[in-house]
Amino acid sequence: MQMMAKGCVRVGGIILAAAVFCAAAEDVNAQGEKAFPSRPITLVVPFPAGGPSDAVARAEAVTAVRDSEDFAAVSSAFKRMKNILSQAKEKGFASGSSIDTALLTEPTEKALAERSAELAEGVKAFSAEKNYKAALEQIATLRPQVDAFFDAVMVMAPDAEVRANRLALLEKVLRDFSSIADFSEIVVAG
Repeated sequence: MQMMAKGCVRVGGIILAAAVFCAAAEDVNAQGEKAFPSRPITLVVPFPAGGPSDAVARAEAVTAVRDSEDFAAVSSAFKRMKNILSQAKEKGFASGSSIDTALLTEPTEKALAERSAELAEGVKAFSAEKNYKAALEQIATLRPQVDAFFDAVMVMAPDAEVRANRLALLEKVLRDFSSIADFSEIVVAG
C-alpha cells in the first residue's frame, strides 16, 4: 500500500481514493498530534489484504511503530536479510528446506532461531486479531537477537551445509514476520 498525494492509497495496483483519507490527512487526534502519517509511506502487503479497512489498519500500525529505534533497526535488518537471500540465489546457493538445529553452531544464531520461534506464534495471533500494532511491536523485540546475529555470524559460510542452514534461518524469520508488510519497502528514515 502506498500513501499518495492527498491521502489516496494504492493497494496492489488498485488506487483507493476516499474523502476519509483526504480529511484524515489533516485531522489531529485528542493529543494534538497528526492523526495520519505526516510523510509518505509505502506499505507492500505480501498477500491480498482483507479489504481497504485492513490495508488502512496495517498502514496505521506501521506508522505508529516505524519511528521506534528497535523497529527501524529490525526493519533495516529484514531488508538486509532479503538482500542476502537474493544474492545467494543469484550465486546459486540453495538454502536448506528447514532449519537443522544441529548446524546452528554460533550462540547468536541459536538465540535468533529460538527467540524468533517464541515470537512467531504471538505475532501470528496478533495478526489474526488484526492487532497489527501489537504484532509489529513484538517483531521489534527481536532486535537484540538480530543485531547480535549480524555482528557475530557470517551467513555465507564456506561450509555448504552451514551456509544453507543459515539461509534457511533467514528465510524462516522473514516468512514468519513479513505477513503484515514487506519490511524491505518500509522507509523508516525521515
